[in-house]
Amino acid sequence: MDPTRARGDFEAVVRRVQNEVNRAKELATDSFQVYESINLKVLIQGNWKEYTRQPRTCHMQALRQVLTPFGLFNCPAHRGVEKAKIADKDAFADEATLINTTDRLASILDRFDASRECAHVTCLYNTVNWWIERMIEDQGEGAEVEPSAEYDDDDTFL
Repeated sequence: MDPTRARGDFEAVVRRVQNEVNRAKELATDSFQVYESINLKVLIQGNWKEYTRQPRTCHMQALRQVLTPFGLFNCPAHRGVEKAKIADKDAFADEATLINTTDRLASILDRFDASRECAHVTCLYNTVNWWIERMIEDQGEGAEVEPSAEYDDDDTFL
């Protein structure tokens, strides 16, 4: 396999994807809107590496988990990974398991080091994690929560 040809093929595919997104945006109306997902933007812009540096705490794992037949996990990228498991598949079956699941969720926030565990993951929650991290760091200093310019296109994925 020729790496330079593979790179050229990849760039050609990215150009095709961008052209199709642009065509789709031309079809936008008041009742039909086109949104580019974060993962698509990262692919097109080629800045995926920026999304691999995470704060120690992944704050999104407190807000979003993945329930699978194998259990409840802290993130889609880590589903099926034992150290990312919060609870068994019956995590919300009744009040007792809900309480246990909540306790285990609080525990994983402390023990799961996203800066290490996610160092090779292009994380779609990266900007939100850093935004929450900055709010925590600035707590008590009168910092106000302001909308980020990064979300000016109404990205509702998060």
